[in-house]
Amino acid sequence: MPINLTDTILECLKRLEEEEKLVITTTVPQHLGSRICETIANEVPIPPISKAEFTAIRALIRQAVEDKRFFDAEMPTLTGLTADAFIDLAERLPIE
Repeated sequence: MPINLTDTILECLKRLEEEEKLVITTTVPQHLGSRICETIANEVPIPPISKAEFTAIRALIRQAVEDKRFFDAEMPTLTGLTADAFIDLAERLPIE
């Protein structure tokens, strides 16, 4: 039984090779699995963020942006997003 994402990826790759759907040509498949895992981790948080956590992040963003004492004129420079961009981002997060 796989104990982490890298092991799960390696198990899947080995099954695909056994089914002759791909050929693994490396002598160290662990590197291949680790590389795929790292790529996934750049796109998908591990462990995953739950809907409840997304709801909390959404509420935090809205609260911070609406508080002009916190989200002042310098905040877009510090964060890279304007207040409107943060509101748009918050609206795209799922709600529990």
